[in-house]
Amino acid sequence: MENLTSFWITKLEKDGYNTPHKHTNEEHIYYTLKGSGRLVCGEREISVEEGDVGYFPKGVRHGFYNEADGESMFIGIAARVEPLE
Repeated sequence: MENLTSFWITKLEKDGYNTPHKHTNEEHIYYTLKGSGRLVCGEREISVEEGDVGYFPKGVRHGFYNEADGESMFIGIAARVEPLE
């Protein structure tokens, strides 16, 4: 687990969002715990609900928009990507 850089929970109120962004040397996973939303993955947008997972390789723009009537919540996991030797 030495490549794991962070693990967090994000709560978003109705119409809240995690601004789309990208990382040069990290891959991310978002696991939807509560509510529903729209994941941005590169140029694609994907509807998600509780239990759905999104994977974002390094360098790929990603974000989360809450589309539930109330609060949405997701777990985020980030890991460093090291070049193979």
